[in-house]
Amino acid sequence: MRSLLVNQAVLAMAPWAARAQAAERVGLARLGAEDVRRQVEVDERARDTAQAQLDYARARREGGVGSRLNELRAAQELAVIQEAVE
Repeated sequence: MRSLLVNQAVLAMAPWAARAQAAERVGLARLGAEDVRRQVEVDERARDTAQAQLDYARARREGGVGSRLNELRAAQELAVIQEAVE
């Protein structure tokens, strides 16, 4: 009789454990989605900053105070970041 009660108690715990595991998986999936969203925002902000840097380097070169090398470096940085965004 005692083993029957123990078995019933164990069997009753199985659905509870399954629900707890499912809730944990949902929470982890939400955290993962939030991390991806943040990373996309960071990549987009970096791309916008790199574009502004390229525009600035180009304007300085065209104004006679910047160098072609700085403009090329800014263009290369922008290209690398655009790859990450895509």
